Amino acid sequence: MEGSPTPNALVKLQAPVATGPQSGSLVFIGSRELKSRVQDVQQAMDAVMKEDVHYGVVPGAKKKSLWKAGAEALCMAFGLVPVLRTTVTADDPERVIRWKGTQYTDGPSGRVKVEVEGETQGIYEVVAVCELLNMGGQILASCSASANNLENKYRTLSVWDTRNTLRRMAEKRALVAAVLMATGASDMFSQDLEDVAEDGTPIARGASAKSAGSGAHGAATNGLNDKQNGLAYMKAKALLSGAELDGFMTWFKALPNGGKKALDDLCAGGSKAENVTAAWRKAATAAATAPATTGAAATAAPAAEGGAK
Repeated sequence: MEGSPTPNALVKLQAPVATGPQSGSLVFIGSRELKSRVQDVQQAMDAVMKEDVHYGVVPGAKKKSLWKAGAEALCMAFGLVPVLRTTVTADDPERVIRWKGTQYTDGPSGRVKVEVEGETQGIYEVVAVCELLNMGGQILASCSASANNLENKYRTLSVWDTRNTLRRMAEKRALVAAVLMATGASDMFSQDLEDVAEDGTPIARGASAKSAGSGAHGAATNGLNDKQNGLAYMKAKALLSGAELDGFMTWFKALPNGGKKALDDLCAGGSKAENVTAAWRKAATAAATAPATTGAAATAAPAAEGGAK
């Protein structure tokens, strides 16, 4: 039933069995065991985890961030079984909410903060609880996390289009937090920062993170200024990520005087925004399959496709 906590896996639970020297109800972990656990995490990083896939450094952050793929890898390495339960805590598609906030866009001399406001119809919030069990059924960690459609990356989208995404986001947040707690890896990683730097600047992972500032994705020839192209980046980031987001923005900035219409559609969200990304995918596919000898003609194909929209 919608809103009822339902485990993703059935695991026979049993009371934890304490071992080793104890003080009160707390189990004491000796320095050797603690050092061994840290070394185990480090070995997992070296053996199976890759930077920019399982973890990475977000610009502006001081520590590596653990991502969902990395949390899953640590679960396998330590024999941890995640049990996820999700509960819908708010679901009102008719409610209209006015909001004000800030966002970052590309400016002539770097990222700039601008004030924005808008209106969102519908509220949907999910709370996820992740329990991490060992192979014997003992609960080693339990963490909760939430996600709702009023967060920056979702508030311009239809509430009906974000339900599954919000469930996955809440579950991911709870999973990462529980893994950090159970493995004691918080000294190596921070919580997944979800591609947002300390100053709130949205960035892309991997190579994309290095090019998210001013002037990224080439010079704009679509008739839009830096703030407008930055806004397009923000809207597209709700639908794309990584290399896809980079490819889309390169295409978007090259639209011949078609950027304003595409930007309006991105801001409208829903099917209009999806039509813009679909046009990019179609143009990218056409460019990729065009003969190599077409040269500049192949490069111009995406722009012509987008301008027709």
